[in-house]
Amino acid sequence: MQSGRFGSERGAILIQTTLASVVLLGFMAFVTDYGIYWVSRGQAQAAADAGALAGAVSLAYDEPVLPAPNPGVATQMARAVALKNQVWSGQPGATVTFNCPADIGAADCVNVTVYRDGTNGSETLPFWFAPALGISASQGLTATATAQLTNANRTDCLRPWALPDKWTEVVAPPNQFSAYQEGAPIGTALPNPDVYVAPSNGGTGTGLTTADDRSVTITFDQYIGPGTGYPIGGHYQPLDLTPGGRTYLENVASCNGSLIAIGQHVKISQAVDARADFTTDTMVDVVDEDPGAMWNPVSKHVEGGCAPECGPVSPRLVVVALYDTDEYERMRAANDWSSCDDGVPCVRIVNLVGFFINVVAPGASGSADGFFTVHPGQLSSGNPTLTTDSSFLKSIALVR
Repeated sequence: MQSGRFGSERGAILIQTTLASVVLLGFMAFVTDYGIYWVSRGQAQAAADAGALAGAVSLAYDEPVLPAPNPGVATQMARAVALKNQVWSGQPGATVTFNCPADIGAADCVNVTVYRDGTNGSETLPFWFAPALGISASQGLTATATAQLTNANRTDCLRPWALPDKWTEVVAPPNQFSAYQEGAPIGTALPNPDVYVAPSNGGTGTGLTTADDRSVTITFDQYIGPGTGYPIGGHYQPLDLTPGGRTYLENVASCNGSLIAIGQHVKISQAVDARADFTTDTMVDVVDEDPGAMWNPVSKHVEGGCAPECGPVSPRLVVVALYDTDEYERMRAANDWSSCDDGVPCVRIVNLVGFFINVVAPGASGSADGFFTVHPGQLSSGNPTLTTDSSFLKSIALVR
């Protein structure tokens, strides 16, 4: 009788163990296979984010024609970066489009969708334990990201130089803005003066645009002078950017972190070290940080440099300011700087542009040849933005 009872109990335990194993296997299938899905989902989203950002960067900096880029290069870049990211040790698929979400409004957007669902060249995700339960279905996922490219209006990397923005020549002498009578009350205009209209969100004015010939020579022995200069470059004003006690030459050598925005008035530096020889000697050091970088005159972009290993862009690609030519000359001709802080000579920033330092000629009459181009920037709702034709600073952000 006892033996029969023990045999019955062993049979019951076997049934219970079998049932528990099935439940445990089901639990393992849920935890493991669903865990694969959630880990893969994060990997796919990271791939989509990286691809969208790469595509937006390409729209800003790799396209040969601005401001109406051909999205072909951006498509290749976005897809290539997305596909560099594996999803659960497998190759995903990716597609790229350029439509902005309805709530974003008019802008340049890059949308990247990453697939691990058996479509667009991808494979489905594996099931490890579910087949043991007789479940033969596959699992798959997609992830989507959208990056937006907008016109930026401020930078934390301005070098201490401001150049006169372009104007329309009306009177002689050429290449010198002439609009106000010397020594007369402020605003006393000359007959038939030269004309300057600052860029804005509504138009380019007379200022520099992305369609202009962007080569320029800055002559550093000309500053705090009578306003002579070429429409794109030439005469410049050294700027006082001294937060944290940084010197003028320290600001030439590297970013100083001070946020400078379009529309802002900035003091003209009176520093002794703003001399041409000091300035150009420091610029030579900047060029030496990336000697392999070269300007491509066809694409109008920097090639062969140390970026991105040494930074987002080449150290030789810096930001310079363009100032309101008319306002400066109006104040200078009358020697009336009452519109500036503390009555110290200043300029009003009307544009911020990238400047690739190409060749530096050091010395007492030093100069630097270079090219205006686009540059990463930041967007502030409290400062003016420019029309795309005038905007050289670009802001890139994920919006989805």
